[in-house]
Amino acid sequence: MNASEALVMARTQLVLRHPFFGMLALRLRLVERTDLPFKTLGVDGKHLYYDPDFVQTCPKGRLQAAVAHEVVHCALSHISRRGARDPMRWNKAIDYATNLILDDAGLDVDKENWLFDLRFKDMSAEDIYNQLQSEDGGKDGGNATGTGTGNQAVFDAHMTGGDEVDDQQWAAAAVQAAQAAQAAGKLPGSLRRLVDEMLEPQIDWREKLAQFMHAARGLSDYSWMRPQRRMLVYGTVLPSMEGRALGTLVAVSDDSGSVDSKMLQALASEINGIAISTSPEKLIHISCDARINHVAEFSPHDEFVMTSNGGGGTDFRPPFAYVDEHGIQPQCLIYLTDGYGPFPTEAPSYPVLWVMTTKVVPPWGDHIRIEI
Repeated sequence: MNASEALVMARTQLVLRHPFFGMLALRLRLVERTDLPFKTLGVDGKHLYYDPDFVQTCPKGRLQAAVAHEVVHCALSHISRRGARDPMRWNKAIDYATNLILDDAGLDVDKENWLFDLRFKDMSAEDIYNQLQSEDGGKDGGNATGTGTGNQAVFDAHMTGGDEVDDQQWAAAAVQAAQAAQAAGKLPGSLRRLVDEMLEPQIDWREKLAQFMHAARGLSDYSWMRPQRRMLVYGTVLPSMEGRALGTLVAVSDDSGSVDSKMLQALASEINGIAISTSPEKLIHISCDARINHVAEFSPHDEFVMTSNGGGGTDFRPPFAYVDEHGIQPQCLIYLTDGYGPFPTEAPSYPVLWVMTTKVVPPWGDHIRIEI
């Protein structure tokens, strides 16, 4: 039996014994590659790459676990969730999380040679990543062509010249596979919890952001007596909203590496659009990791932009201290972060909206989860 036939057999056995993994494995096209970083398997969301020597020497049960391992990376959007995180450390985190899921499902996990540690049980990949980052002092985990360590390689689309992975299609397929597995009585508890999270209704973060900023101002109705100042520079006269003027708006971005440029641009675009209608007197952007790296001020006529300037650890306290020390009295403050870091012990007197890239719930203030 050659390598391709062995993989087809492994997928067939997964469909029969572990239908969740087996059904999803059928979505990946088998492609032989002898240049894989760890000479095992690799995945990019569309292809299952395999080293023929590894496949032909791998025990049948272990090969099924290896294929299921790649499936989990796709089903849980591990490829796109990395963001700006260190590639090698992220791959370790997703491997630890994935192998615990496989073990819970009863698959043949190689606990001696694969990344496996029960202390990470029931932790998300993001939580594991931050734990690993804390343990290694924040140093980079290294670089590789594919972000793999100990198990297999996870390839970003640009590494293979392919298109971006469609996470929504994978999520929908994962839900369908879970429903089929549950109907057959073969859905492990850990997977049931993950699928339940996928089915949770998502609130449009843009809508909630707009509601937050308008509530901070106390808007009532449109008025032509006070046109929007931000639009005058374009030669356009539009009515502004009557009500309490929006004073200073402070926006803080987490520079620790957990927030990528797409999220920064998306949030800045939404804030800029809302600012056109609310006309704040001033916008202040603070970029901060464990310390403040950059502060920029924008007038009512400027386009609001957010840039990344750091890359170290995370501490949410410096921006609030900066606001107090400089006598700034913001109408509201918006903080974009993954939520992993020390918070100020007490909430400030002004409204705060935490825009989270994870499911972390802050100890105070409003919060929304952003997904790009």
